[in-house]
Amino acid sequence: MMILLAVLLSCINVAEAGDALLVEGKDGRTVITNDPDLASGARRVKPLGKPEGMVFSTRPGRPVPRPRAERILTGIFSGREEAGESLVPAEETYVNIPRSRQPVKQKSAATIAWMNEGGIIYHDPFLECATGNDRVWVDDVKDLSGLAPCEQCFINTAHAPEFIIKESGGLDLASASELLTNQQFLAWAAERLPIKNPGFISTRRLLVYPKMEMTDTGLSQLAKEVEMAYRRHTWRVIEVIVKKSETDTDSISSFGDDSEKSGGDD
Repeated sequence: MMILLAVLLSCINVAEAGDALLVEGKDGRTVITNDPDLASGARRVKPLGKPEGMVFSTRPGRPVPRPRAERILTGIFSGREEAGESLVPAEETYVNIPRSRQPVKQKSAATIAWMNEGGIIYHDPFLECATGNDRVWVDDVKDLSGLAPCEQCFINTAHAPEFIIKESGGLDLASASELLTNQQFLAWAAERLPIKNPGFISTRRLLVYPKMEMTDTGLSQLAKEVEMAYRRHTWRVIEVIVKKSETDTDSISSFGDDSEKSGGDD
């Protein structure tokens, strides 16, 4: 008995070192494993030495994720299942499974504003303005493109949106009484920024050209600078598109990631 126990212990130690074992279980099945727990309860154990290939675990792995069903087959089935034949529904019906709607954004520490779904203005997330309306919390500046600041939240209180204050540090920031219109901003930008022929191509997009030749990196920086300047002086968000020339078919967006190709004119 002591000899058998010593043999088992030595086999388990070998298995812990990674050696493969030929294990005969109490039910007579024989498996190759390096699982010490399986070897400890076996009827007979034979060390096989270091494996040349992979030894597969006898324990089940993680469940394989399956895609969500989009429709379910229902119906009335008739007849019996014969050898080599499967049951066939007498009347087939497909039930489509609706995809769940994307949840409406909730307010979080990153929230910069809220708006009504399909609205034309955005509101201060820290003020109880127009209570009772359904709110969509916004934490991405791009989602405010083309929207105007709420007069009750910002203009009447003479308080600039917090996300613009944080972005600019309060420098060159217009006051509520000095907000520029689109045409006033075009004149301001053409005089102070290295751009020419600026013009709005929609309520959400501004097209500009550089005054001098620039690399793509320089054009990207220029687009971002014009975008932020517009935000400081109007308290509105807009996408800025930069082209090297009027004949150039390529363009660079201040939003990046080829946003200009998916925006569309309003």
